[in-house]
Amino acid sequence: MEVLSKFGFDFKLFTAQIINFLVLAFLFKKFLYKPILKTLKDRKDAIKKGIADSEKAQRALEDAQATTERIAQKTAKEAEQMISEAKSVSSQMREDMLVAIKTESEKIMSETKKQIAQERESFTKESRIVALEVSRKILEQTITKLFDKKDQKELLEKALKEIKSL
Repeated sequence: MEVLSKFGFDFKLFTAQIINFLVLAFLFKKFLYKPILKTLKDRKDAIKKGIADSEKAQRALEDAQATTERIAQKTAKEAEQMISEAKSVSSQMREDMLVAIKTESEKIMSETKKQIAQERESFTKESRIVALEVSRKILEQTITKLFDKKDQKELLEKALKEIKSL
């Protein structure tokens, strides 16, 4: 030990320093190291939780985008179907209207033809009557000069019968 004391080594001082070191090490461990480790652990857990929440949010966002995409596709499909149905209905309505117009025009044409036929028949009857009257007057004037009254009457009746039969 003497050798150590020549070099300036004091055993009591060394022991006191070791005790001081151990007390400080204990105090640091008790009051600084454990709280720092606890803080680091809490921070690490918070970071893990933040990453997990971020991943959940990312998945939720992807799910929402997929849902939005499905809804958009479904809406587009329904819109196409509605447009197709509207075209079909309008086409059917157009066909129905054309059929109705054709039927109505045929009915009008038929009625017009009947009316024309009636007017033609009426005109024919009237023209015959007028022609008979004119023929009778012409015959009367012609016959009065050529024949006597009895012959005139017979000829007039005979001519009127022939004209009526035409």
